[in-house]
Amino acid sequence: MRGRNYGANVARHVHLSEAPSLTVGPPTNMQMAVTRLRSETALPAPTTPFPSEPAYFVSLQLRDIPDHKLWLDGKHAYQGPYGENTVSVVDLRQKPVCLPGSAFDYLVFYLTQSSLDDMSREHDGHSVSELHGPRGVEDSTLATLGRLLIPALDGRADPKSLFVQHVGLAIRAHLASAYGGVEARRLVTKGGLAPWQERRAKDYMQQHSAASLSISDIARECGLSPSHFTRAFRQSTGMQPHRWLTLHRIETAKARLLEGELSLAEISLACGFGDQNNFTRVFSGMVGVSPGQWQRINR
Repeated sequence: MRGRNYGANVARHVHLSEAPSLTVGPPTNMQMAVTRLRSETALPAPTTPFPSEPAYFVSLQLRDIPDHKLWLDGKHAYQGPYGENTVSVVDLRQKPVCLPGSAFDYLVFYLTQSSLDDMSREHDGHSVSELHGPRGVEDSTLATLGRLLIPALDGRADPKSLFVQHVGLAIRAHLASAYGGVEARRLVTKGGLAPWQERRAKDYMQQHSAASLSISDIARECGLSPSHFTRAFRQSTGMQPHRWLTLHRIETAKARLLEGELSLAEISLACGFGDQNNFTRVFSGMVGVSPGQWQRINR
């Protein structure tokens, strides 16, 4: 994908007439490319497969997309919404194909494996073995930095200016730190989860709190073994994953109790407690009063 016509190549794959792009670093050693992809209508067809290469696309959504489909190596990998300011990481070695189901506007950061290795060695002597991250999880740092490049992408600022180049380098460093495989494992070795791993674990538990969750399911979302994830989650949050999930379920149940629209049995099922007896036992043990008593007191 590298080359003088990088933006045009991306546009062709996405069925767009143009895709404004800029590069970070000297022409002979491009360290990162940034492309803005936007359309007021859905794509007429899925994108054509991007070439397989040791590189990554990191996408930052600038607006909500209600439905988005993703295929990797010809297999369906994701379907669902992407919210504004959320991020997804895709390994180009998996030949991604996507289909936004509505109008879209997002920034795509293209980084080669070699550029990540070069940057990491310059700073601490360690290479980034991979970028591995969430899909659809908010990244406020990238959202802030990425929007600073929009004037240059739209032709309202010099893409070669010192400011734009420094912002680009800051983005590259953030991506390597937040989603770099080696960096994430080093953070875990020190005792805790990488920031994206903690966000992903909590988001996953919140989204599936009504279901029966296993530690293996949550750990898989973070790219860790169950035992490794459990230790790291406790170090980062001060509690076991099960307790964090139970607290979240209790807070959700309190909100339902205040609404007063569901019975205790219905709240038990909706909040993932299984049955009313278990709900009452857990709630009473953690809050100090039964759900019914708490509801009467607080309503």
